[in-house]
Amino acid sequence: MNARLYFALWPDDATRQQLSQYCPQLTREANGQALFPLTLHMTLAYLGDVDMKLLPVFEQIANGLEAQPFDYTANIAGCFPKARVAWLGTKDVPGELVTLQKNLRTLLAAAHLDQDQRAFRPYLTVARDVATPFADKPIAPVEWHIDHFCLVATRSGVVGPESDVLKTWPLKS
Repeated sequence: MNARLYFALWPDDATRQQLSQYCPQLTREANGQALFPLTLHMTLAYLGDVDMKLLPVFEQIANGLEAQPFDYTANIAGCFPKARVAWLGTKDVPGELVTLQKNLRTLLAAAHLDQDQRAFRPYLTVARDVATPFADKPIAPVEWHIDHFCLVATRSGVVGPESDVLKTWPLKS
């Protein structure tokens, strides 16, 4: 059995609630399709359509990842016109986030499992199928203490993609 897998940062409920307050407004402004607030996340590494028999390999990679907890401030909203998504992000990407993602990609590459070669752009997608992209703009800051990462599976649902967190690992200080 195959599934689309990715490693991600998954906000806690309080942070998710704060971030999701922007979803309706940005979706309307961009004339896009809203995503479920429960699926708000930041992708660290997209693994692609993967045979679930490889799940233990991804778990072993995650077990070997060393990274410290850190704080992230979502303070800007924007669109990627080519990808047709609206997003929340930050003006100042924490060095710890860059290191976390780089170390994960290094471990995946060593196992010949790094499928996504695009440059890392840390953001949370709030809407898809954007018809009217808007320019980057500031938002009231949302503080997010990041102390774990997840392996997530996405499947087709009745009204769009649905995500299931398969396993979570703590970031260790």
